[in-house]
Amino acid sequence: MSRDVSPIECPKCGTKLSDYERRRRSVWQWALFHKSRKYQCEHCGKKTFIFNYHTYLAKQETSTTQNQIEDLPIGNETISGQRTETKAKPIPEGIPDHRKARIPSTSIAKESDHTPQNTPLEKTFISGINTYLNIPIPSIKIFIDEQQMLRSNTVQEDPPETTTSRPGKITSNCQEVHARLKLPNHFIQYRNTTTVEDEIEEAKKVYLELQESFHWSMSNFHKSQHLKLGLIRESVRQLIESMLRNPDAIFLLSRLKGTDTFIYEHCINTSILAVLFGRHMGLTVQELDTLALGALLLDIGKSKLPKALLEKPTKLTAAEIKLIQKHVQFSLDIINTTDIDKEILNIVGNHHKRLDGQGYPKHQFDANVSVFAKMASIADAYDAMTHVRPYRKALPAQKAIDILHQQRSQQFHAELVDEFTHCIGAYPTGSMVILNTGQAGIVISQNETHYLQPRVLIVSDSTNRNNTVITPFTCDLEKESLGENGKPVFIKAAA
Repeated sequence: MSRDVSPIECPKCGTKLSDYERRRRSVWQWALFHKSRKYQCEHCGKKTFIFNYHTYLAKQETSTTQNQIEDLPIGNETISGQRTETKAKPIPEGIPDHRKARIPSTSIAKESDHTPQNTPLEKTFISGINTYLNIPIPSIKIFIDEQQMLRSNTVQEDPPETTTSRPGKITSNCQEVHARLKLPNHFIQYRNTTTVEDEIEEAKKVYLELQESFHWSMSNFHKSQHLKLGLIRESVRQLIESMLRNPDAIFLLSRLKGTDTFIYEHCINTSILAVLFGRHMGLTVQELDTLALGALLLDIGKSKLPKALLEKPTKLTAAEIKLIQKHVQFSLDIINTTDIDKEILNIVGNHHKRLDGQGYPKHQFDANVSVFAKMASIADAYDAMTHVRPYRKALPAQKAIDILHQQRSQQFHAELVDEFTHCIGAYPTGSMVILNTGQAGIVISQNETHYLQPRVLIVSDSTNRNNTVITPFTCDLEKESLGENGKPVFIKAAA
């Protein structure tokens, strides 16, 4: 087979990627993304996904100019103790929008002295997730004013003690829990290999491909009554690879999306939560693949239910509740047409069973319910509570965590609930928080060793009376101090 050299370079090691390398795709991927190209570098293993290959080729003529612009120093640069002035050059036509964010512009107004300047990577990250933010700035201001009014006489000015445990929650010891649950493989300790800013672009591609694959597979099922899992399996593998590098990037996107199609979005978000949970629990890659695929297929049986029933905004009748509960058997009927692992059948069939026997389809708890099914049931319940449903608004993350803790040992496995709340954080990624400085922001990633000090994207400042809207910037509460007179910064209120 010939290896024609393509104009694509590996973004990690710079190796020219041949056309042969782009053929590492299934038939279904070529059918669904016919304008795309996917490469995997044989030198370093880095994967590159290009959604519109022809548009990419058209922009290669300006690639040399683009690279020169990216290498330009930003603002003033210090070299060997001497200060040199750098002038911004005009931006040539054809530069993609996500790369323009990295190019300095003299037309941007100078920010106030107390607002940190964004690095090029932060600018790219912020511009990349702006389309996913569904909280308008006026609502943030109202939220801040209400919180300050309620807490004006009670807010403590001293920061809480920074520990690795969370208030009211048991300190995590995953390895001991892993051993007590008698999981078949050894515990694996994962560490982030990229930052959330580095991973966000790849995470968006993975999230989009997972959505498209799932929608396409379900659409094809409605036509043929046979579920094909080849495309879904490949998308799940890419999801796991991204979350092993950094789990916060794709989890952030799933939390910030404004739309929520009842079946599909819930399935995808539950799968992401399950991988996040499984990664925290030290599962192997193969176990994560099983857990993710099982969580993704939990509620596909609802596609056989009437849409009016699923979107009914009022209380369901007893007969309607029984019909809704049949979605578990419908899901099993669908996936039984495929060659699928028995563990996945266990996850799908038992994710609504509860320890106190109040679950369904059978009102009794089966001792054969697997650990993966128990983990998936917690992820499913949390995502259902924290997203909008036709009959209620979304619950805040902290409220959902409190409900899970109230039901530990009654409906959910106690130790798994503790580990789940520990893995998503005291202030979960994607939740809105208020700092003691009066600034409000969205948690974009967790600090693995300091659970009360996440990284926050600051989007509003209530102390700025003239203009509450500010240029967003990231703040690492573990490393940065933005308070006046060097006072420490901490979270004083959460949404």
